[in-house]
Amino acid sequence: MNKIIIGIILTYLLLNICACSKYDPIYGVAGHGNIEPLQLNKDLTYIHDNDIFLANEILTEIKQLTFSQSLTKTHVTLSPEHDKIAYLNSNGSPVIIDTSGNQIDILNQYNNVKDIHWHSNNGNTTLYFLVNNNIVFHGPPLNIPIDPFSYVFPSDTTYTAIDALDINDNLDIAFSYRYQNPYSSSSSNISYYYGVGVNNSLSTDKQIETWNGFYSPATSSYNAQSYSYYYLVKFNEEDQNISLGNILNGFETDPNSYTLSSYIYGGTSNTLSTLTTTLSMENYYQEHSEGDIVANEGQIQKYIKVLPQNVPSPTGTPNTFILNFSNSNNNYPTYFDWNP
Repeated sequence: MNKIIIGIILTYLLLNICACSKYDPIYGVAGHGNIEPLQLNKDLTYIHDNDIFLANEILTEIKQLTFSQSLTKTHVTLSPEHDKIAYLNSNGSPVIIDTSGNQIDILNQYNNVKDIHWHSNNGNTTLYFLVNNNIVFHGPPLNIPIDPFSYVFPSDTTYTAIDALDINDNLDIAFSYRYQNPYSSSSSNISYYYGVGVNNSLSTDKQIETWNGFYSPATSSYNAQSYSYYYLVKFNEEDQNISLGNILNGFETDPNSYTLSSYIYGGTSNTLSTLTTTLSMENYYQEHSEGDIVANEGQIQKYIKVLPQNVPSPTGTPNTFILNFSNSNNNYPTYFDWNP
């Protein structure tokens, strides 16, 4: 009889324990029962010390994808589905890997590629890149003009270059360019221009450009103190501007040579605006309606307008997460791509 009573009591206690809600504390905050586990996307990829890394939304989980520091890598880009990453190798050929670091493809038939990005292409993801001033597609092609750049170049150019581009969901094309032409009919000097253009599907093309001095063949010298161009262009569709990365001295590997600018292209307006330097950090800038992200020599800073579910705002600047790169070599992240 006693065994039966004891058995009933133990069964009662066990049922009550099982019925209790499990308490999973999060970030040390009491009183949060039945909290769903954090579901964070891996939405940031970057290059540091010549290797590819993948980070989650709040920069708390970092995964190294490549282990080949001796092999040059540039222009990393993350697919819209967050399942593939592309970058350029030392030959300027596109390499595609998955989020475990496994190589999916290498496009050796292309080299000296200038810039590379993914496009959602209405659910048919396409990798597009710049080769010899032309846009090449790996995947279904985008419905864009065959030659979207030619309108910026005068007829007397002696040299032309497209350095960077971005294509938004409306298939508008933002790009940076350079060209040279004779300084005058009576001079052997060569003028140098650089700028950014927009081939807008809804309105007249727009452009803004800067004269940057001239080169003298007679003295083999350049009269400007800096050799400038835009190595990066990135649409921000929220406020119709383009973020620009400007190289001041022609050396993309020099972190002290970067400045940041914003070009307001006006959307459907035909009015050109001026180029304004509005940003304070170096190296790279990208902005979306979800927030913005910047990098300098020592860190990546990411501001998120709406935090992921169950993530409290960090200490310090609200909604701003920081990834530091302080080490003995003081190496800095060279390229990155944020794809929320």
